[in-house]
Amino acid sequence: EVREELLRDLRNERARAEHSPNILVLYLFELASFFNAFYGTEKILGMPDTASRVTLCEATAQVLTNGLTILGVAVPEKM
Repeated sequence: EVREELLRDLRNERARAEHSPNILVLYLFELASFFNAFYGTEKILGMPDTASRVTLCEATAQVLTNGLTILGVAVPEKM
C-alpha cells in the first residue's frame, strides 16, 4: 500500500518534470477506477466508520478535482 502510494507520487512528479500529461491522466483514471470499485461494493452511510468513509470520498473528490484542474478539464459540481 505504501509502495503503491510512493509509485503514484513518483509518476506525478515525472509527469510534471517531463511535461507528460498522459502520466497524470493515467493516475486519475486508476484512482477513479479504484474508487468506483470501492463505492460500488461498500456501504458509505450508516456504518460504524461512516466518518472515515465520507472523508475518503471527499479526499478522492479533491484529488480528482485538483488533477483535472491541472489538465484544464472542467469539473462538474455534482455527478
